[in-house]
Amino acid sequence: MKSLYSLILLFLTLIVSGDVNMQNYQMLAVLDGTQAEAGVYNLTQKTFLPLKSANYLLESPQLPRRIYAVRNTGVSFFSLNADGSMALLAEAEGKGTVGCHLAISPDGKFLVTANYGNGVLDFYQLAKNGMPSYSHSFQKAELKNAHFVEFAADGKSLTAVFLGSDRIVCFSFNPADGKVSPLDTLELPAGSGPRHVVRSGANQLLVANELNSTLAVFTAQTLTQTVAGISAAGTTPNYPGAIRLTPVPDTAVMTNRGDNSIAVFSLRNGEWWLNFTFPCQGDWPRDCGFSPDGKLFYVCNERSGNLSLFNFDADSLEFNFTETLPDLPRINNIIFVK
Repeated sequence: MKSLYSLILLFLTLIVSGDVNMQNYQMLAVLDGTQAEAGVYNLTQKTFLPLKSANYLLESPQLPRRIYAVRNTGVSFFSLNADGSMALLAEAEGKGTVGCHLAISPDGKFLVTANYGNGVLDFYQLAKNGMPSYSHSFQKAELKNAHFVEFAADGKSLTAVFLGSDRIVCFSFNPADGKVSPLDTLELPAGSGPRHVVRSGANQLLVANELNSTLAVFTAQTLTQTVAGISAAGTTPNYPGAIRLTPVPDTAVMTNRGDNSIAVFSLRNGEWWLNFTFPCQGDWPRDCGFSPDGKLFYVCNERSGNLSLFNFDADSLEFNFTETLPDLPRINNIIFVK
């Protein structure tokens, strides 16, 4: 892996702004390349933690610099040390296969993973020091290819997305024992392939549909809109991946894998519209997001193995390409850790 030192310095220079000093943050990237390349790479300090089949990262909300990674068959727990090095602290195995997303209950007592391979939701108890231990699983034959999980802010419910069943299920969640029970199910048209969701306002849910290349909008649990993810159908199949809200109210972005673009949507007069798309500066944009200060937008391009960086202007809603960080084999996801 080539040195990224000069590019990282440029990156840090670009994002020192506002009330958030981005030089206090470190960037951790999940790489899923060959066995020698698979793991977590600290782009800021150039350190590496080998970790097989890691897919997605999440920092503990209660324990600073303690991070969880969902893997094909479980979770890994590691620390980010003062010198930028990382140390594996524990691993726990669940019942699921091809783990791809994770969430932590607001009280910090349970972690849940979504497992694409067999549709299982695995629940892990978290000790006071953050150590995970497998607790139980939820699985129903009709719920296939779990791809996303998210707790409600009050910790009393959990939303899970099942791509292979075209369903989004809201579960009640018992904080005492971590058990769940289905409450409501949102149905999408067959072949939609819901992948990730974000909540907009008090009663809207935005859904990135991987298989039919659309943004679906649920308002008060009713499907009210379906918006194309690209402006015109091309010859290359398109598979949306991540969806995020932007720092601008009523605006969202979605990655287009295949079209290799970022779609920008806005809410106008009660309806969501595709504003425009722009090139992701790589191949197969799997994930995207904003820096903690909201001034920088990043794209993880999985197949080309690069991280694209854009300055984001909230006033004009412009994404200005600044730099690409190369040599990041099959980059899946990044997080900022303070």
